[in-house]
Amino acid sequence: MNKLYNFIFIHNDDIDVMRTIGDKINSSQNDSDLIIRFVDDYYDFSKYGLQSVSIFVNTNISLIGNENGTVFDFNYDKQIGITFQFDTKEKTKTLKIENIKFEKFYPKNSGGIGRTQVLLYFNFYLNKSDNFYIIFNNCNFQNNNHELIKVDIYLDVATYDDYRIQFNNCKFLNNTERLIQLYHKFDEYHMEIYDSIKVLMNNCTFINNRGYFSEIQSDENEVTRGAFITTLYGNEYVIIENSQFENINIQSNVPLIYGNLLFMK
Repeated sequence: MNKLYNFIFIHNDDIDVMRTIGDKINSSQNDSDLIIRFVDDYYDFSKYGLQSVSIFVNTNISLIGNENGTVFDFNYDKQIGITFQFDTKEKTKTLKIENIKFEKFYPKNSGGIGRTQVLLYFNFYLNKSDNFYIIFNNCNFQNNNHELIKVDIYLDVATYDDYRIQFNNCKFLNNTERLIQLYHKFDEYHMEIYDSIKVLMNNCTFINNRGYFSEIQSDENEVTRGAFITTLYGNEYVIIENSQFENINIQSNVPLIYGNLLFMK
């Protein structure tokens, strides 16, 4: 059986479409895979008047920039980030974000919620499942002054053993605060939960990200105890392969890695 696709093409001057981009994506989902193509090189998000974007992932969705890399410029404006809520009850849902450059995100003056809102928020409160993939291909995160990615997972026991979250050929450049946060919520304590969500960083570049390797005191999250990795519950595994760490300059009394019974390879 041939796979079915539903396409949406969006230009940077499609003001009305961009102002309701969440509603447009939500209303366009059906049994087909949904592919949204941002065909231009540059989108100035500060001119669209967005207050919030909430996308319900009920089918496979791909957000794709052009082959040169499409810039999403938030222009240090007050708009808040993008929320993805997954429904994974019936089958695996895959969200792909490709060839997009996220720049200048800093939701200042956003009614008091700017310090808690992140650029991309992935939420799985609708059901307890790891039946999903989040895949970033050829994406850049550059010159952002706020937290970038947060994943809230509600899960008691692991189901899958592969990489549910993947970053392939991505760059993190000149960002000042937390890059990625994974947060597990569960009703009962199971040690296996910490094997449930694996994150793959494949051929990625990290340069001058102050929120990790220097001035770590700028990170306002109270549970941050390690500049690079913090684990609190024990019996967790970290595997680092084919990686280089250079010019690390942590300017506070925080170790690079903090863990309780942390196994490293």
